[in-house]
Amino acid sequence: MNTFKIMTKFALAFFIIGSLSLFAQNTLYGYIDVDGFLHDSIFLPIGSISLMISIILFVLSSPVYLLRRFKR
Repeated sequence: MNTFKIMTKFALAFFIIGSLSLFAQNTLYGYIDVDGFLHDSIFLPIGSISLMISIILFVLSSPVYLLRRFKR
């Protein structure tokens, strides 16, 4: 299996995990109480970090794909 496919699969997995985590955060948790204190769960950092990792992997895998495509 080549590098592009592996990186793309990992990026897609991180994107799905991040999207589901942020969806759970927005629907189940996360509110501001009367004192203005934000209450959130672990889903917010997991979702944000997963989406950042997926974007980085997509950006890194694009040149690999383009180089292999134009090399032929």
